[in-house]
Amino acid sequence: MGARYCALLALAVVGSARALASTAVPRGRPAVVLTRELEKNGPLRAELEARGLRCAELPCVDHRLLAGAAELRGLLARERWQWVLVTSPEAAALLADAWDAAERPAIRVATVGPGTSKVLSPRGLAVEFEPSKATGKALAAELPVTSPPSSSPILYPASARAPDTVAHGLGARGFAVRRVDAYTTEAPVWTEEMLALARGAELATFASPSAVDTWAERAGTAAIAVCIGGTSGSRAAELGFSRVVFPERPGLGAWAELIEETAARLRALQTLADIALLPYPPPGERGISRFVAASTEIFARHGLETHVHSWGTNVEGEWDAVVRAVRECHESAHALGCERVVSSWRVETGNKAAIGSTTARLAAAHGRLDTDDERSRS
Repeated sequence: MGARYCALLALAVVGSARALASTAVPRGRPAVVLTRELEKNGPLRAELEARGLRCAELPCVDHRLLAGAAELRGLLARERWQWVLVTSPEAAALLADAWDAAERPAIRVATVGPGTSKVLSPRGLAVEFEPSKATGKALAAELPVTSPPSSSPILYPASARAPDTVAHGLGARGFAVRRVDAYTTEAPVWTEEMLALARGAELATFASPSAVDTWAERAGTAAIAVCIGGTSGSRAAELGFSRVVFPERPGLGAWAELIEETAARLRALQTLADIALLPYPPPGERGISRFVAASTEIFARHGLETHVHSWGTNVEGEWDAVVRAVRECHESAHALGCERVVSSWRVETGNKAAIGSTTARLAAAHGRLDTDDERSRS
């Protein structure tokens, strides 16, 4: 076993131990699990603890430099760029290092948003442009044209795992883009204790699609994903997380506020209900499908999960929201012409971890049935 491998393994074990030291959470309160690298969770953790939330740190990404990182110094020193684009804090730090090493040539910098710009300002790099929305698509669409697009290229240092949204968007506008893959993200080592923490977590925060991928692969998608922005949120939704939310405006404060709100909802009394609504249609009308459709829209408007079946509807969410929604269903049916509306309920209450979800229960039941069926055939 080589010395370099031993050193890397030792670092992984130390990182795992540091993460485990941060996992203690109070009983009866949902843990907020932070998934950035350990040294990058500090600002968010401070914000959340100031709001009374305890956090556990469970890194889902490690960053490894690629050959492109070493090329940046020469590219900045030798060539003239119309813009230098940065779409992540990691790429911003690498750019600042290369800019210093190249003796600080004159460059025009545009970033995807304030979180990335904040890395550059203390290093002396002025950011001249941020898009109206902190996404690569908005950056590509809104980047100002300072000279004919083909006159000088755009330098774009990025993660090797970043999609081509920025380069393709700028290419469609006639810009020549030199993308440099300066780093990549990898999944870190987890212990069994860390894996158990992830599988039991109710709420996890994500700042990159790579972190979302690692969590989903190892721990599944039962947790609520509170993402830093739409890019990570889209990935979490694509993978099927139980619930995905992200702030409409960028910034650490908005993210922390959303995490606090989501954690508060978890502490609220949760309900898993089976509700059968029986409206008596107006004279001459047969069928109740339009009343069922109106009720389904009401449940969705209240943020409730629904599963319609032949005898009623399974409804999941906070107790108060369920009660309000059922009342609106009655009122809606009356407004549509029903003189009488009858509903019957079967209700289970508890915290979210205890009662689970209809989807999870059905999946477990089908899995058990499939197993029993295989045994009967063998």
